[in-house]
Amino acid sequence: MTKKKIKRAVKTPPKKYTKAPGGSEEKLTFTGKVKKSLHGTKIEKLCCKAAFSAGLAFPKQSEESGIDRGLFRCSACAPHFLRGVFMASGSVNSPEKGHHLEMKVYGRDKAASLAKVLEENGFEAGISARRSSDIVYFKDGEVIFGFLNYIGAQKCAFDFLEVIIEKQVRNDCNRKTNFDAANMLKTATAGKRQLDAIRYFYETGEIDTLSEVLQTTAALKLENPSLNLSELAALHEPPITKSCVNHRLNKIIEIYEKANGISGKCAFKK
Repeated sequence: MTKKKIKRAVKTPPKKYTKAPGGSEEKLTFTGKVKKSLHGTKIEKLCCKAAFSAGLAFPKQSEESGIDRGLFRCSACAPHFLRGVFMASGSVNSPEKGHHLEMKVYGRDKAASLAKVLEENGFEAGISARRSSDIVYFKDGEVIFGFLNYIGAQKCAFDFLEVIIEKQVRNDCNRKTNFDAANMLKTATAGKRQLDAIRYFYETGEIDTLSEVLQTTAALKLENPSLNLSELAALHEPPITKSCVNHRLNKIIEIYEKANGISGKCAFKK
């Protein structure tokens, strides 16, 4: 085989199996990030080490075995125990995808005993069956934040909280935008009906059938179609109130609709 043929015979690995520049590892899931941050947690006390080891073993123990409360000899034992349980069988969604943290155990009694320990430490959890196992879970974002912080994953907890806050701000902005857009549409629709009614009286020569005060308001509205009720009220001599302008415009529409056999609501506010 010639050198040229040998060169062609050597194939490069498929692109999907090649490493990224610099040999970086595959991107971790949020669960992976949490467990990675917990992996290096230092445990000083022997009782806390025992609690952590018990937590690691708890999810795979037989169905009959519950939680030995004698493990919790100091205030730090419970967080270490729960950290062990999460590292052994837990997962948590990325906050962008929704709020869900769960720990899998085998046996409803074990799930109930784990939920009880969580409740005693300020975390109310749900329980559900999944195939041959039971799931102890949280679906509240603030509870998930608190739990991650409690078991020692502080950085991931605050990353989680930051996304929650960003989503809330974004949703609030969207709600405000939608509210403002709805108000603008409502105002524009009201203004069109008012102008249609006023133009009808001028075009048919029936403007004199309206009272003097209604004629005054109609003329000002026709001359200043873009002004809101407060601005129109200020143009009257003497100035009148916003509600008075609204009442007069509604009255003009009422007379117009009655004359043309039209029925509809006449309340327009801004």
